[in-house]
Formats: sequence, structure tokens, C-alpha cells
Amino acid sequence: MHEIFVSYAHFDNQPNPEITHKVTRAVDHFLAVYSHVCDVPTYGADDGLFFVDQTAIDPGQIISETVRTAIEECSIMLAFISPRYFSSHYCFQEWKEFKRAQAVEPSERAPKLLIPVEVKPVIPDRIAPIDELSPQWIAELVGAEGLKHSVTSDILLDKDTTRLAEQLQTLDSVIQGQILKRRGSSGGRRAAFNILALRNKIERDSLKTRALQDELRERADNLKYDKLDPVCVIYAGGTVGMVHQKSSDVIHADFEMASTSDAIVQPMWQRLSALPFNIYFFSLQKPIDSSNVTAEDWVNLANVIQEQMTAYQGFVILHGTNTLAYSASALSFLLSDTITKPVVLTGAEVPISVQNTDAIHNVENAIRASAWQSYNGPMRVPEVCVYWNNHLYRGNRVAKKYASDRAEGFHTPNMPVPLATLANERLNVNHGHIMVRPDSGVAPSVSSRQVVNLTDARVGLMFIHPQMEISDLDVKYPNSLDGLVLLSYGPGNVPEDPRFISTIERLIHNGTIVANVTQCPFGRVELKLFETSAILFDLGVIDAYDMTLEAAYTKLLWAIARRDNRKQPGVQRSIKRAFQRNIAGEMSASIDEASFGGSDTFDKSASSVFFVSDVRRLEKFVDRYDIAEVFIRLEGVCFADNTDSGRVRILFGKPTERHEGEAEEVNLLADFSKKLTASEAAVGCFDKNLEVTHAFRKWFNNDEFQLSIGVDGMPSLKFSSFRLVIYTKTGRFE
Repeated sequence: MHEIFVSYAHFDNQPNPEITHKVTRAVDHFLAVYSHVCDVPTYGADDGLFFVDQTAIDPGQIISETVRTAIEECSIMLAFISPRYFSSHYCFQEWKEFKRAQAVEPSERAPKLLIPVEVKPVIPDRIAPIDELSPQWIAELVGAEGLKHSVTSDILLDKDTTRLAEQLQTLDSVIQGQILKRRGSSGGRRAAFNILALRNKIERDSLKTRALQDELRERADNLKYDKLDPVCVIYAGGTVGMVHQKSSDVIHADFEMASTSDAIVQPMWQRLSALPFNIYFFSLQKPIDSSNVTAEDWVNLANVIQEQMTAYQGFVILHGTNTLAYSASALSFLLSDTITKPVVLTGAEVPISVQNTDAIHNVENAIRASAWQSYNGPMRVPEVCVYWNNHLYRGNRVAKKYASDRAEGFHTPNMPVPLATLANERLNVNHGHIMVRPDSGVAPSVSSRQVVNLTDARVGLMFIHPQMEISDLDVKYPNSLDGLVLLSYGPGNVPEDPRFISTIERLIHNGTIVANVTQCPFGRVELKLFETSAILFDLGVIDAYDMTLEAAYTKLLWAIARRDNRKQPGVQRSIKRAFQRNIAGEMSASIDEASFGGSDTFDKSASSVFFVSDVRRLEKFVDRYDIAEVFIRLEGVCFADNTDSGRVRILFGKPTERHEGEAEEVNLLADFSKKLTASEAAVGCFDKNLEVTHAFRKWFNNDEFQLSIGVDGMPSLKFSSFRLVIYTKTGRFE
């Protein structure tokens, strides 16, 4: 990787046969002597120390993307100054790009360094300015208060290179010191290692055991990059760490799970030792076969990470693929209040001990993705993520795509764009998809805060399928369940069998929180499409929207476990609200409901047929531009005097006075004509779903509001329930 960008006027590097008493190709001469004296490759190779743009430059040409990227990546700019240098628009652009890159760098990183080398003496007063920033450019490089020249022109152009060699040795110590500082290492540690595989193991849920702390004090001080926080890698088990059993042979290969992280570190030592930051490898006391993972394992991992949040720049968990999506989802909720660093889960389909393993690529790049403090590291992604085959995914959006596939083992079906993509050895982060947090810091008390104990809650799953045995549902799903996730057909449909509906009613009546998630990998539960999904809504089943099964299950577990007295109505409402809010990016929209009650809670307007609700305010701030969809759900609507048809209108706010010639109220939300079907006429009422997104967005301003409903020509109207459902998209954690 290039470290030094060379900025120069090309005329200053041209041969001049008429001049024989001194050097003419100043830049080439400087680099040749530097390479010889300091024994380093200069340029002409990808690993050369210097980046030198040797392409021809036309008048008025702007700097290329290649040059711009080089300036951004290099930690030092050498400016070969001369009168021609300060008259070059191209050199001026390079300096401005360097200052821009210098200004946007993280404060934790040592600043970029600008070093002038004098090719010819410059008198600032005789330089014609290019624009208003020219005086700053000139003053910084040659002014009385500017940077001191590392090499002067009389030394640089002297054919006797003795003095230049002495100057370059001094300059090299400055350059190497800058590179080490940028890479997070103190001087004198250039030969040290950056990998520490702890011999003592994690006992349950803490790294603060005496054995681990003593080992860290004894061994960590000698690591190379002492100016940066290390990356914490936890080997939790899985195929990634499988090794050949000693009793197996090449033909009949049998594998067993390695007991320590050494199985990961040893085959990757050369690759990992080239990374510009320290890496600590920890192992669980007993690695987990991911098919056996439990809620207790999730809680233990979350406690370790939360405890160490301020000590490491990022965390990597090596995990089996079978339940990796469940673990990633669970951790995203357990850490939702405190996470400020990347937490990246990864694994492999082929053991690391096999020649064509995918483990080396996944592990190395998961570690790199978490190392945001490192030299040329990626943007910080303070989320629980999954790294798999060139992509960094949001952890609670991931689902297993194929049973066993190295290339496409995981995907995020309802989040089409990954958080980041690896291309040309760089992790390109999609900045707009990173969840926004109000504060990037970590309060001192966070590490001691207790993680929610998921083992306190009991949540079941019910997979809806044809011919399912409904008669024994009461046995399979007892009232002791705290929560139940329904895996329904398509957009949220379930059988209309009275026995099935009765089971759901019984569970909800006895305090079980029931959530509806679609069986389909793509799409979501949709209230507006079918009455069968609306039936569940009427019963009190909550909507998982477009969450994966893994996210819905672990989120319901988390939402329930964090509350005591979870069978009380008020607590249940709080749990339902938490489940339907976007907590950690797991759903594309948050869901807010406002119940206005039945017709007996509405006031009759004295001057019209409308009934007006009481004044309401949504429980959280909703920006009208974040609103994705709005629905009104009407239940048990009965026309007056046994009438079987009518025109129903719903308004935002109170009815307004209609002026002559106006066809309808200006604040109209919905307008529909209804004739009862035979089945509806038998009971004398009907239910109705109405989408009112555009009209509601127009009138709503996050203030108090009322809704009105009326039927043309009918002074009386009855309905059992009037509810408003609002879906809001947001890039913020709530």
C-alpha cells in the first residue's frame, strides 16, 4: 500500500541537457537516493512507498479519481515546491484534496502530514494567486509561519548526494514514525506480533475472571499496535473450527469441533499478522454446536460484549451456520440500548482445516469489518452484523438461504441492499443504510448494566399448514405460554376454522402475546389484503410486518423477558408496542395503533350526520414524511333502521361547513358505498379495512387530532371498534 503521495510540477522533473553542473530531474533523483539510502521500494509497484502520478497533464485538467483515492489513502504528502509548482492548477487541486481528506478524518487517528521539499526557492510575493485559497497554500508551505523544508534546493540538486543522504535518513525516521502512528503503533514495536490467542477460556459470561485478566496483563503489553483498541474475536464453535479427528484418515475424514481458537489462528497466522491492528482470540469454555444453541448462550455472549464495549474497537463471533441468524437477531435486541461498536458474526460451510475452506475469507474479512479504528479501516457500523462471502449484512435481517452453500448461504430477503460490500479489498459501506444513533459514546455505567435474561420467557412457534391437527391445539399450546409466533400463509392468512380461532382467543385472553409473521421469505403481513388476516388483528394478534422468523421469535422473547408482571393488561400493551417498533433495524416500518373505541365513545355532531371522536395524540413523534401506510379498521358497523346499504364517509378532524358547489368535505379521508352481503345481512353488520395513506399524510402534523365518521342520510350509526394503524419508515433506532 502506498504511504506517501508525491505532489510536483512535471516541468521540475524534466531533463535539461544544457544544465550539467547540477541535477535536473529533481523528483526522480530524490526518490532514487531515498530508495538506496533507506532500502525501501519507492514507486512503480503496488507496494511501493510513494505514489507518483506520471501521466501527462493537459491545461485545465482536473485530478482523476485514482489520484483522489491515493491522496485519501496516503498518510503523507510530499510537496516538491517551486515557482512552477505554485503556478500549477493541478498541484493546487492536489493540495486542496489533501486538506479536505485531512479535515474529515476521525479525531482518534494521527493527522495526515504535509512535508515540503524545495526544488527552487520561492518568493511568495511574486506568486500570482490561483484563487482565494492560494495565499493559504503558499503560506503553509513557504511562509514565515509555514512548514519547515525537509530538504532545501541546494542539497536536493547537488550531484554529490552525501548531504542529501544524511537529510533523507532523518526524513525517513519522521516518515516511519508517522506511518506507525497512523497505524496505531508506538516506535520500537515494528517487529512485534499483533495476535494474541488466550489460553484461558471464557467462563460463562465475563472476561473479567482472574485467570483471563492475569494472562492479558502478562501477554498483551508486548503487542504491536498499542495505540489502537484491539479487535475481540470469540470462538463460539461451529463448522468454522472443525478439525480432523486424530483417528480419521484422508479417505474417511471425520471431523470434531476444536476446543480452542488455536485451530483458527494457526492456519491464518500469516494473513492476520499483516493486519494493522491487534487481535485477541478468546474461546468459550465449551464450544457450541449451533444446533444446540440456547437463549442462555445468547445472554452470555451479550454480557461479554456489553461488559467489554469500551475496551475493543469491534467484536467478531465465530459461530455455526445452522442458527447463526437466530443468534445475530437475539444479540441485536439484547444490545440494542448499548451497542456502539461493530459486532460481526460469521462462520463457514467448510472446515478451516480443509484446503478449499471458506472460513479463511469469512473470518479475515469479518475481523477487518469490525476494525474501524485501524489505518484505512472501514466506516464504523455500530450494529450486530453477519459477514458472509463479500457482504456485510444486518444481523436481524439475515435468513439462511441454502442448506449448505459457501457463496450464498445467507441473504436478507426484505433488505435488498447489504450494509457493506467487499470490492477490490475494500469494504464499501452503504452509509445511508446504517442505523442512526443519537450518541456515539458509551456511558461509563454501560458495562455494568445487566442484559435482559431471555431464559425467563417462554415463546412457542405454530406453523400453519393444510390438514394441521386443530383438535389438539389446546394441549400443544397451553395458557402458560408467554408468547406465540404464528407462521401464517402469504400476507398473514390463517384457517377460519372456529376451533383454531377459539385457540387464539383463549391464548390472548389468558395473557399470551401472539405475533403474526409470514412463512414466505419475501414480503410481509398485510392487513389490507384479506379479511382472514384482519380477523387476527381484531383478536389482538400483533403484526411482525416484514421481519424474518428468526427476528420475530427472538424479538418477542426479548420484549416479553424485559418486563415483569407480563400478564397484566398495561404491561401487555407495552410489550406489544415494543414488538411493533423498529428497535434495531429488523423491520422496514414501525407500527403505531390508535384505538378510538366504539360508537358509544363518539359524540354526535349537532349540524351533520357525523360522529366525532375524542382528541388523540400518537404516543411517539411521527414525521408525516416518514409515513408509509395508514389504515382504518372498522368492526361491527351497523346501519340504522335495518338498512342494508349506505354511503360511509370518514373525515380528518371535525366536519366542516360545505360551500355551495363543493362535492365533498376538503378533509375527507375515505368515502365508500356499502351493501351488505347475505352473510352480513344475517348478523346486521360488517367489518371494513380502508387505506387512507395519502389523505392522512396530507392533514396530519403530529399534533392532537380527531376523526369523524358518518353515513349519508342516517342520523344514527353503530360500530364496535374504530382503529387507526400507521406504518412509519425510519432510519433511526427507537
